[in-house]
Amino acid sequence: MLSVLTFVVAAAIPLSAQSTGSCDAVIVDDANVFGKDLGKVQATADSLQALGATVRIRTLRKGKTNPYYAAEKARCDSWHVPGDTVTRGNLVAVMYSVDGGDVGVRYGAAWRATLGPTWKDIARNDMLPRFRDHDYAAGFAVGVSSLTRLVNAHLKPPAAPTTIINQAPPADLSGLWKVLGWIVVLGALALIAILIRRFVQERNERRAAQGRALTARASASNLVNTLPGELEDEKILATTMAKQMTEADALSLKKDLDKASRALTSATTSYSSLSSSRNDPEKDSLSVAEYGSMERSYQGIFNSLNDAKCLIDGVRTSIENAKERAKSAPDQLRALQGRLATLNQSVASLKQRGFNIGGIEGQAADAKTSVDAAESALGSGQVGEFFRQLDLVGKALAAVEGGLNALAAKQKASADAPQQVSSRLRLMEAEVAKGQAALGRISSDFVPTSWASVRDYSVETEKRLSKVRAYIPSITAAASMEGQRFDDAISLSGECMTLLDETKSFVDAVFSLEKDLLQAKNDAPQELTGAETDIVKARAYIKRYDGDIVDSLEKDLDKLSEGLAAIRQYLAGGKEKLDYLVTLGSVRAIQKTVNGILDEARKQHDAAERKRELAQSALRDAQAALARTTSYATSYRSYAGPGVFQYTSQADQMLAQLALMSDTDEIIRQAAIIQSTADQHYAEVHEERMEAERVLAAARAEREEAERLSVVSSRQGDDDGGSTGFGGSNNDGDSVDSSDNQDDGGSVE
Repeated sequence: MLSVLTFVVAAAIPLSAQSTGSCDAVIVDDANVFGKDLGKVQATADSLQALGATVRIRTLRKGKTNPYYAAEKARCDSWHVPGDTVTRGNLVAVMYSVDGGDVGVRYGAAWRATLGPTWKDIARNDMLPRFRDHDYAAGFAVGVSSLTRLVNAHLKPPAAPTTIINQAPPADLSGLWKVLGWIVVLGALALIAILIRRFVQERNERRAAQGRALTARASASNLVNTLPGELEDEKILATTMAKQMTEADALSLKKDLDKASRALTSATTSYSSLSSSRNDPEKDSLSVAEYGSMERSYQGIFNSLNDAKCLIDGVRTSIENAKERAKSAPDQLRALQGRLATLNQSVASLKQRGFNIGGIEGQAADAKTSVDAAESALGSGQVGEFFRQLDLVGKALAAVEGGLNALAAKQKASADAPQQVSSRLRLMEAEVAKGQAALGRISSDFVPTSWASVRDYSVETEKRLSKVRAYIPSITAAASMEGQRFDDAISLSGECMTLLDETKSFVDAVFSLEKDLLQAKNDAPQELTGAETDIVKARAYIKRYDGDIVDSLEKDLDKLSEGLAAIRQYLAGGKEKLDYLVTLGSVRAIQKTVNGILDEARKQHDAAERKRELAQSALRDAQAALARTTSYATSYRSYAGPGVFQYTSQADQMLAQLALMSDTDEIIRQAAIIQSTADQHYAEVHEERMEAERVLAAARAEREEAERLSVVSSRQGDDDGGSTGFGGSNNDGDSVDSSDNQDDGGSVE
């Protein structure tokens, strides 16, 4: 315990000398790999510093960590013991070289026993895999967190179990003053330890805040020093590459560079203003809040600089893309020239075959002009102009290809059109003839009103077929090489197909009508018989429940029956031609009405059944209420007046009469009156009985009270007395009182 206390006191003593610059910064990201994840690394460093460690985290772009550590320890006072070259006792330095690929962990004598056995495993297993994945912030965060857990376990080991020893009170108290002296000394030491701990905690918080401010300033300083040169380099490259870009691309680069330049100027000015102020993070006497304010200011500058860096990186990428695109320009030109040559051959071939290709020749000439302009621009080094012409060449060649493809498609479609129309015409002429035969059968077997919808069949079909026959020569002439009116040929053939489709609709209508008429002729007698059967069923149901159903329904059935009889007479009349469609429709309408009448009859019967059930239930309820009243009045006759028994007798007779009635509404009404009146008489008898019992109970209570008072009075004059005391005992008890100088660490690859 004393050794730990000594270490804490030593750690609390302020450093005799403080170096400046990057020596005292907790984090220095020279390799610029943390970016916006810097806060993650800072948080883990703060946790380790809170345990009393002096933490230094460094990233190197080149070299190895061992030489770097030796150089930093030699020049930085906060890295070694004052007045000596030995590593500072509470130092923990974690380093990584991006190009060197090694992790360096160095620590002072205070952590030798804690970190010595395990730091290599932490570096090899926790940190290096993440560094190889370029996740540098995560690698440092995991590694420093593991070191923090080891240091925390060293400073705060598990408490040893307390042993309680019971012993008899000492007979000799001569050592009491010595014990009291030790208690005072230990109390004073504890108070000193608390004060020292508070001082160390405050100092560590201040040091951690200072470290964060120094780290934020170092990050901003790194970008302030490097970005201006990068910006100038990209401006020079952009000026050089301007001729190798389109005007729009060059203008976009210029806008990004101007935006980056403005952001860089603003951030650099803010950095200079902040650095020249009195709020210097290297001062040791500032508060945590002051260091925090400086950290936020430098972090804001860093964020602005980082935005400018992103713009510069985007410009660099655009320039590299422009370079790669410029390299491919000759190959693209040769490809377009080959494509143009192929199209010119196709144009020449069509022209030789006699096709009219004046418009396509003009498009090919425009494409040749654009190709020549692109070749000229590339030859003079105007790569940007070349790519502008390249877009025009692509559009011109696409126009030529589209014209050739459209001409070929139209020529083929128009060449096939006469044969296609003629073939379809022959097929439709055969179909029209079949339809004409079907119309003849219909007209001979059915009345004219049945086939009025197809009466003009012959005229309409022949009119359309005649038009198609007249169009075929015109289609042939338009599709010929002499005419080359391919669009007209395609349009006329489409009109012919429409006329033939209309003709087919007339033929289909005749066949469909013939099918419907034959079906109606077959179905009419059968459905007539079915409708007559339904009327018989409806009559039987109404007769069965005649009392529940209104007479008008039976009269409606009589009218429908007369209609069916007229239809049967019409079908059996011996006429050669009948209108079966109208007849079948009439039969189905009558049948639907009959079904509706039967449904209504069933509803009326069901309603009557429900009324009868309600009437019977009402009679039962009235009988039960009357029986209860009669029984109660008989049991307590002295409380019931003569009107009660007179009413119950009359009510019995009324219920017997109601049971013989058929008017269910009247039964329900009268039964409800009887039940209500019986319940009223029952309540009156019951109230009379309850009132009488209350009077009797009051009299009984009065009598019992009088008897009690009489007994009390007879006992007056007798006096009795006595006393009772309580004693106790005392309990007694006893009480018992029991209270090196070398560098450690290295590097791992």
